[in-house]
Amino acid sequence: MREHGLGPGQFAAALLVWSLTGFVLEVPSGALADRVDRRRLLLLSGVLYVGTFVLWLARPTFAGFVVGFVLWGVSTALESGTFEALLHDELTARGHAEDYGRVRSRSEAIAVAVMALAIAAGGPLHAIGGYALAGFTSVALATIHCFAIYLLPAAPQTTWVEDDEIDPDAGTYLATLRAGVSEAVRNVAVRRAIAAYVMVIVIVGIDEYVPNLFRDNETGTTAIAYLLAVMVVAQALGTAAADRLAHAQWPWLAPAAATAGAAAIGVGALTGGLALPVGMVVGYGLVTAYMTAMDIRLQDAIVGPSRATVTSVGGVANEIGSLVSFGAFGWAAAAYGWRPGTALVCLVVLLPLAVVATRSRPTAPARPLP
Repeated sequence: MREHGLGPGQFAAALLVWSLTGFVLEVPSGALADRVDRRRLLLLSGVLYVGTFVLWLARPTFAGFVVGFVLWGVSTALESGTFEALLHDELTARGHAEDYGRVRSRSEAIAVAVMALAIAAGGPLHAIGGYALAGFTSVALATIHCFAIYLLPAAPQTTWVEDDEIDPDAGTYLATLRAGVSEAVRNVAVRRAIAAYVMVIVIVGIDEYVPNLFRDNETGTTAIAYLLAVMVVAQALGTAAADRLAHAQWPWLAPAAATAGAAAIGVGALTGGLALPVGMVVGYGLVTAYMTAMDIRLQDAIVGPSRATVTSVGGVANEIGSLVSFGAFGWAAAAYGWRPGTALVCLVVLLPLAVVATRSRPTAPARPLP
C-alpha cells in the first residue's frame, strides 16, 4: 500500500474498515455456522478471499484497497468460529474432544510455517515480476485453498453439558444467536479468555505495520520479505507450543509470555538497528503463542450448544483489539514516527495486558453428553 502512495492515515483507515467489517458480521456469521453446513460457509469465505487479491491487482488505489479489505473482512467473519467449531465437532465425533488443543496448535503451526515459506518467496517474486507477479501468485494459492475445503469432513454438530438457562433444542437462528451470546456473557471462564484475547490482539496487530518499521530501519524490500518470513517461523514455533502454554501447571507462565512479548516488541522498536528485528521476532512469537493459547482455553470453557456463536464472540473481541491496535499504532506513527510510536503503544498496553492475562486460568475441557 505504501508503494502505491498511501500514507499512514490512509493505511490505518483501510485497516480500520477491515476490522469494522469483521466486527459487524462476526457474531451473526457465527450463529449462521451453528445452523447451516459449515463447509459451505468456509467455501464462500475462500471465494471472497480470492476476490480480495483480484481487486487489489485490478485497482491498486485507496478505494480499491478499502473495498478489498471489506471483502476480506466478510471472508474472515465467515471463517472465524466456523472452522474451530467444525474441528471440535469432528474430534468429538471421533471420541477425541480432549485433543482439540493439541490438534489446533499443531495444525495452526503447520499453516503458519507454510505462510512463512510464502512470505519468503515474496522477495524473489518481487525481484522477478514486481508486485503483479506476487499478486497473481496469491490469487492462485487462494484458489487452491477453495478446492481444499472440499476435503474437509462433515462432522455432526454436538450438544455439550447441560445448562438450565441454555436451551439445547433452540430451533431458530435468533435462539441460537441468543444462546451463544448469553454464554459468552455469563460463563466466567469464557469471559476471561475473551478479555485476555482482546488485550493481546492489540499487540499482535503490529504485524500489519512491521514492513513500515523495517523501512524506517533502512531495510530493503527483499530483506523485509525474509525478515517477515523469520517472524512467521517464530509464530509457528510459538503456536506449536500454545497447547502446553494454555494448560501449563505454572499459572505465571502464560502471563509472563504475553508481557515479555509485548516488552520485546516495544524495546526493539525504540532501540532500532539489530534490536528491531530481534525484538519483533522474539516478541511476535511469544504474543501469538499466547493468542492461540487463549483460543484453546476458550474452546475448553464453552459448555453450550452454540459453539460457533460463542467462538465468534471471541472473534468480535479480536476485531475490537484490532480496531484499537490499528488506530493506536496508526495515530502514534503519525504523531511520533513509526518506531517511537510503536514503543509508546507497547508501553501503554503492557500493564493492562499483564493484569488481564493473570486473571485468565486454564479450565478442563467440557465433556459431551452421551
